[in-house]
Amino acid sequence: MRDKERGVVWEETIIMLPANVRYVFLSATIGNPGEFAMWITKLRKQPCNVVYTDYRPVPLEHYLCPSGGEGLYLVVDDKGKFHEDNFSKAIQSLGEGGTLIGLDKKKKNLSQ
Repeated sequence: MRDKERGVVWEETIIMLPANVRYVFLSATIGNPGEFAMWITKLRKQPCNVVYTDYRPVPLEHYLCPSGGEGLYLVVDDKGKFHEDNFSKAIQSLGEGGTLIGLDKKKKNLSQ
């Protein structure tokens, strides 16, 4: 869904569906759910309710993997805390001309 071209395809698909079709939209990334719901309501003459939760069944963690370096560094933990020390270690371990690769990992047993 992060492809800008896909938005047009989804919009056209929703517009062209028969009036008797009912919808359930699920998204973890939509930035404007209220606006989207109002558009659906106006377009389809059907109510569209937004149900929101910030509960994550699998905690989100962010890691950096230095290209040309070694290790995998936890930089944002499952509580959203930024670990500046690990970020600094990842930067220091970069090889000449290396880059950092960001990862979202769902496994707890990764080396840091």
